[in-house]
Amino acid sequence: MMSVAMSTADQRPTILRMREAAPSGRDLQAERWHGEVAARLFGRPPSSPSVGRYRLVARLGAGASGEVWSADDPQLDRRVAIKILHPELGSATNHAAMVREAKALAKLSHPNVVPVFDAGIHEGRVFVTLELVEGTNARAWLATPRAWPEVVEVFVQVARGLAAAHAAGIVHRDVKPENILVGADGRVRISDFGIARAPGTGESDGDEPNDGTASAGAGTPAYMAPEQLLGDPLDGRTDQFGLCVALHEALWRERPFQGRDRAALAANIIAGRRRTPRAEIDVPRWLDRLVARGLATDPSQRFADLEALIHELVRPRDRRLTPWLAVAAIAAAGLGLHLATAPTTTTTCNDGADRLAAHWNLEAAAKIRGAFAATAVPHAEARAEGLVAELDRFGEAWTTAHARVCEAELDEDVRIAQQYCLETRLIELGSMATAFASADAAVVEHAARGGSTLRSPGDCLYIVPAPMAAPQQLEQHLALRVAIAQARAHGDVGRLEMGLTVAREATATARELGNRSLEAEALLVEAELLNPLLGTRAQADPTDTVHAAVLAAEAAHRADLIALATVASMEAQLARGDAARVRQLEPRARASAAALGDPPELVGRIDLCQAWLLELNHEEADGRALLEHAREQFERSGPTSRRWLAQALNMLGESHFRRGAYAKARPYYERALAIVREDLRDHHLLVASASGNLAETYFLAGDFATATELFERALTIRREVFGDGSIWVTHTQGHLGDCALELGHTLRAREWYAEALITRSMQAPLASDAAVADVMRDLQTHLQATWMHNGLALTFVELGRYEEALLHAEQADTAALPADIHHPDLAARIDTRGVALLAMGRVDEAIAELEHALERFGAAYPDDARAIAFTLVGLGRARLAQGDADGAIAPLQRALEIFAPTPRAHPRTQAAARFALAQAWQHDAAQRNRGREQVRAAIELLEGAKGLALIERETMQDWLEAFGP
Repeated sequence: MMSVAMSTADQRPTILRMREAAPSGRDLQAERWHGEVAARLFGRPPSSPSVGRYRLVARLGAGASGEVWSADDPQLDRRVAIKILHPELGSATNHAAMVREAKALAKLSHPNVVPVFDAGIHEGRVFVTLELVEGTNARAWLATPRAWPEVVEVFVQVARGLAAAHAAGIVHRDVKPENILVGADGRVRISDFGIARAPGTGESDGDEPNDGTASAGAGTPAYMAPEQLLGDPLDGRTDQFGLCVALHEALWRERPFQGRDRAALAANIIAGRRRTPRAEIDVPRWLDRLVARGLATDPSQRFADLEALIHELVRPRDRRLTPWLAVAAIAAAGLGLHLATAPTTTTTCNDGADRLAAHWNLEAAAKIRGAFAATAVPHAEARAEGLVAELDRFGEAWTTAHARVCEAELDEDVRIAQQYCLETRLIELGSMATAFASADAAVVEHAARGGSTLRSPGDCLYIVPAPMAAPQQLEQHLALRVAIAQARAHGDVGRLEMGLTVAREATATARELGNRSLEAEALLVEAELLNPLLGTRAQADPTDTVHAAVLAAEAAHRADLIALATVASMEAQLARGDAARVRQLEPRARASAAALGDPPELVGRIDLCQAWLLELNHEEADGRALLEHAREQFERSGPTSRRWLAQALNMLGESHFRRGAYAKARPYYERALAIVREDLRDHHLLVASASGNLAETYFLAGDFATATELFERALTIRREVFGDGSIWVTHTQGHLGDCALELGHTLRAREWYAEALITRSMQAPLASDAAVADVMRDLQTHLQATWMHNGLALTFVELGRYEEALLHAEQADTAALPADIHHPDLAARIDTRGVALLAMGRVDEAIAELEHALERFGAAYPDDARAIAFTLVGLGRARLAQGDADGAIAPLQRALEIFAPTPRAHPRTQAAARFALAQAWQHDAAQRNRGREQVRAAIELLEGAKGLALIERETMQDWLEAFGP
């Protein structure tokens, strides 16, 4: 050591260099040491670093997220503990959130909770000031063997502190011995309520054992509940699980779950594979049962709250849990509709404004606004204004059509027929206005924007003369038209069943009156209301209804109704999958439309049907050309055809989607969704369809959060319209299960697939074998059975419940349709039995099963079918497990080639394939670097993963570190 006299000028650069060697705000301990060295060198009082107003005294410990110091609080003249987080933990927003959380904790006062005094941000680092507890943590306390009553006494105090936090709405998330402080005064306190880690990180403070359990989420993995590992929502029962892990460890001197690495530990926790407690340690059976219940995999099987657990711990004998039952009464109110006043029969051309005002005026608009406002539904005012604007636009369209009829040179019979048609449009407008004027909250919540759901007044310009009713019958006929309009209005506010009842009564009345024209109109409305229910029940088939409408229209000699009914018949047959019948009807439908002058909306609807047939027949180019033509027709037809425009856009999106052009599909889906959300009620079925289709593009792009949000919107709508017994509800539940599985939320995925099977069991069977088969329903039903059993098989593999996985895999296999039915939707996974066998270690059987699956695929599907890729990945992994690294490479590479057009689709499967390929190449010096590139790509695929997907990612990172950069 040099001893040199220095001037003050010479000292300053030295002090600056020392400070640079220990930059403030990064290494407080080094800063303190350098301060002491400088004091000795230059004879100054030793300096101590400060955080805020607190002067640091001594470092008590350090962990992954920060360090803990004792400090002096000069303002209150007391010694405190201060936790200082590393500056790199989280953004400024996250720092502010942590400070808010700490300040919320400061309001919590309980003898078994370490008090929080203060919190803030100093030089970019979050700090929290707490009571300095004289004593030790539970880890050190338990180093001395303790009798079970002493352990229970300590943990009861911990539970009381946690229960108080839960009552204040705070969940700890990291209950473990390091965060349990046993004071010298005998009082036990729980500390570190989530403030030691930045939101969204997996960092946990405190000394952690070096046993491969570094955190895999917010908390310490060995003490984390299954819902934490899987990224599912947390509540007080999550802390109960962590507490019981620590209690088990304290009683039996070992943790309840073991694992050689993160993945194995997580699998054992999720599967509930608890170690058998050591028999040589004296712990009562009743206490074992309590701990086991707190460690239940399913949160609902744990104690309802910690108060219930405390009650059982302090009263271990003669205990009885008192069951309770909550009963709720649900009141239902129907939508009342009032009969509109029958219009006058005048047909003069100068009274258009007066005729419109009789049905739609300022008073009617005010009633709608008042009814909506009275419901207090959020955004009711905006929805009312949107509806009024739509009805205003309809009124303008009606006025324009009325003027054109007046100005045209027409035969008197034609003029009367067209004016009569316009009168029926006014009746429909009045019925809708009346429906919304008595709206309740449910109607407002699902409010259609009426002008786009009403039939276009422009269609009346294509009406041909029909025999007029006798004067004495006219009033009856007009009342019947009001009933038909009311049925349609019920459907437009989501009351399908009520609308069907009114439509069927109108049909019966029309038959009694012998009015075939009105009978056809009522039947068409009935079919329109049945269409959304197709496939949900055996009786919901509009085919016979539409056929009856065709016959009635022909008997009435109404060319306009014949055209409408023929096109509706095409649509009904298409929905049932009867392509041959659709082709038969198409020339007749076009001829009927031509006889009317080719109304754009009608032509567009015919184009839609024909385009769908071409798409199914793999004539994609011709199909897209027809879809573009249909889109032009609907845009030309005006605002009342926007729902059909949305369907054309949706089908254009599907056309691109089926070809794998997902980026091209999305703009069509987005525009379709924008139209139906703008023009129709938020919960219209078209919104569900558009949301579901758009969700699939996000799913295949790897954006599962957005996909889940869109699928959940679709599910809400479909449940409201159909109830649970619907193939469409099942369909959406399956998609949500797939999203959860890709996110690594295995328990949530299992719930979705199980719910879907329950929903499927609720679906009504077809009436009899003699019933006309609903092809769409049959395909969906068989596909869904395979889909859900496959999903359950995969979830049970991840949960370590292999026998259940195998059972569901076998059920999925038997649920498939015969191999000679090659519907594209049936290209389902048939590899899950092989996956389950591989997980069980039955490698040879797994290989045989997966090779057989490839043979089955080869006989039915193209080489690039995505379902084949899953089987190839399974086969490659199985051969690798067998020790055949060379044999694993080809199937894994082929699988990745199939996935290449969708690089973010099914990231867990693609990541697993890349990881397996790297392992197969590991012993080939020429390919080793390529293998490491594959692992890096796999890790990037799982960026932002949670739950088991995060554990898989970290396992890959460990492997990559072990075998070099």
